[in-house]
Amino acid sequence: MRDRSQMSPFAQRLSALRKAADMTQKEVAMYLGIDRSAYTYYETDVAMPSMQVLYRLAQLFRTSIDYLLDFNPYEETPITAEELEELHVVAPRSAHILSELARDERTLLLWFRRMTPEQRQELLQEVEERCSEN
Repeated sequence: MRDRSQMSPFAQRLSALRKAADMTQKEVAMYLGIDRSAYTYYETDVAMPSMQVLYRLAQLFRTSIDYLLDFNPYEETPITAEELEELHVVAPRSAHILSELARDERTLLLWFRRMTPEQRQELLQEVEERCSEN
């Protein structure tokens, strides 16, 4: 077995997400409908999952396939159950889209949704001014 530092970002992130969710490899494998040994291959860089399995993993851990495969240019923090619940309250029709954003982007949008129309306009003007300075 390879040293953890030699593992792909996918294997490292998959293992970290599973542990953060307080799940065993067997529990994740059962969710995916595969053998535990097949799942273990994903965490040990022996095999890569199919697109269907990647999609199910992203759903299970409330993250994106891009994050799992290290295609994100910034470190994304998986969404917590509390944050997902708040997204459904504030933006019920777009919660699934917002859950794919990084935490700072979600926070910004949630605060924006709570603003009055006047506050929103002021903020947009401020952002436009700051961006035009660069």
